[in-house]
Amino acid sequence: MSDNKPIPESGLGEHLWVILTNAKIDREEEFNAWYHEHLQEITNVEGHTWGQRFVVDPDQRPGQTPKWKYLALYGFEGDVNAIHERLRQADASGEVAGSDALDPDYVAWVYTPTGDRVVYNER
Repeated sequence: MSDNKPIPESGLGEHLWVILTNAKIDREEEFNAWYHEHLQEITNVEGHTWGQRFVVDPDQRPGQTPKWKYLALYGFEGDVNAIHERLRQADASGEVAGSDALDPDYVAWVYTPTGDRVVYNER
């Protein structure tokens, strides 16, 4: 449950959940259809404030090829362990569904802001 702290100026909420994924070979369309629904399922879990997916841009710095094609970002507020427990419960109850089209080689990390967001200041 949220501890009712104000949301930092970043607008991201208290924590940022970063997930890097790939689809299994020849399962891209199925994976993306599932993830479209999955994004909504995750953001419906109490404490989450938003979610968004990204695909890697083909124009990267020379010599740098990302291992993962897809990035999902979620903002959430409250205790990290409590959020993880809510996600486990939602998974067990079927509120959050997995997909066989997801390559099992993925990562998911939680980050907490170290300060406010810095924005462009026109001079």
